[in-house]
Amino acid sequence: MKKTKPLYADLMAKYIFGTEENLIYTAHLLELFFKLEPGTLANATIRNSVHLSRETINKKGFEMDIIVESSFLKVINIEFYTKYDLNSEIKSFMYIANKFSNSLKVGEEYSQAKKINQINFVKNNLVHHTEKMISEYLILNKDDIEDQMISEFFQLFIVDLDQEINQDYNNDELMRWIKLIGAETDEEMQEIVKGNAMMEEVYEKMKEFSQEEWVNDYFNKERLVKSQHNSELREQKEKLTEEFNEKERLVRSQHNSELREQKEKLTEEFNEKERLVRSQHNSELREQKEKLTEEFNEKERLVRSQHNSELREQKEKMIENMILKNYKLEDIAEISNMPLNAIKDIKKKIEARK
Repeated sequence: MKKTKPLYADLMAKYIFGTEENLIYTAHLLELFFKLEPGTLANATIRNSVHLSRETINKKGFEMDIIVESSFLKVINIEFYTKYDLNSEIKSFMYIANKFSNSLKVGEEYSQAKKINQINFVKNNLVHHTEKMISEYLILNKDDIEDQMISEFFQLFIVDLDQEINQDYNNDELMRWIKLIGAETDEEMQEIVKGNAMMEEVYEKMKEFSQEEWVNDYFNKERLVKSQHNSELREQKEKLTEEFNEKERLVRSQHNSELREQKEKLTEEFNEKERLVRSQHNSELREQKEKLTEEFNEKERLVRSQHNSELREQKEKMIENMILKNYKLEDIAEISNMPLNAIKDIKKKIEARK
């Protein structure tokens, strides 16, 4: 028997939560999510429900997201992400804006637009670093969080599936569903659904769906694409690391060359002055030599300090460029061989200058 595909995978999520035949599960999950009385969403519909098949998913215009409509919550759009990066977030906001705009008929007032509730279930959250399982995002005044903009028309929730559920999820059904959505293995799924009739039914459907040949073909193709993408990412990272190291070597070489020239010049000046002093009284010679030694050491310290400062500035500038190009902070730290906290401090400086 083939391994059961996880519920956070887009096709499995579409089957369990995005088809009319399984609407009961979707309505139940949303009632738990929005703390509604059971049966509140009994008359909800899935606007983009389709019968899933090999032919369906290959059709132009096929949508993996799940659009639920109800008289109570208006429009709920549900999406699942195996990786949530900046592109994913922009896509999500663009989708909300599009749905918000399309909810109006020609000639209607903007105030008649339907409320859009967006729920993103995400793995590998690379954008928001929070310890909360569920985070709600609104448009608001940064100086007064009570001053919100069109909150009655727009809500965005991010459910971080990688967060640990500390409480006993058996006593919190919503957390239990979230745990099931994020589960990776059959063993985890079996343990989570045990004793809950509806969730046990969902798990059986997941197992049956995972045995379909065309479903496995879809996931195998998806894994191949991701593997190729990861290979390209590794190559890009190696190339960037090589370029960074080469530039750093060049900068060090240039500074070391300048340092040697400065030191040679100072040594020559020192020797010339020493020869001049030797012709004078021995006592004056000792005094002059001590003074010259002190001057030489001070100048050498100053030159080294200036060059080290320039070197740090050059390195920080290269790191700033990588941050502005949206490279992951962890990758920049690895490439530059600097602590992650130092990279974060540089990012804060950039944000402060904006």
